[in-house]
Amino acid sequence: MEFRAGADRFRQTDPVEGAQASSPTLVRVFAGSGAILVGIVCEDSDPSGIVSFSVRRDATLNSEDHVRVVPGPFLDGRSGYVFAVNPSGARYDALVNPGGETDNPEWDGIWEAATRRTDSGWTAEIWIPIQTLSFNPRLREWHFNVQPRALLPRL
Repeated sequence: MEFRAGADRFRQTDPVEGAQASSPTLVRVFAGSGAILVGIVCEDSDPSGIVSFSVRRDATLNSEDHVRVVPGPFLDGRSGYVFAVNPSGARYDALVNPGGETDNPEWDGIWEAATRRTDSGWTAEIWIPIQTLSFNPRLREWHFNVQPRALLPRL
């Protein structure tokens, strides 16, 4: 596998649009001919306050801490895939619906995820076999969005 991209300067969308993220998140993406591997480190100033209760496949995860990886392999801004995981290892996957505003959780792709809680937060590894994705083989880059989500404020 070859290192393809990394990100560590995330911005909030809520509660303050564009503000610096309240906790650091580090993302690294590796790609090979057979799979894409995404490694994510979610730091948390209060790891005991991490909210994670879902354990079943396709739980929506919206009411708990989680990360979403959204590859757009057609580079059109309107289609793609959703892969999400919470600190307990519950996985959610979906197809981005035409128009890009919602997703369809009826799709179940082949992929794996592993998570681990740490003294400073939690980590996730997401492994997506390339056969799971439809894509345009002529494109040399894709859209790729990562959405770390921590429930704030914590009291």
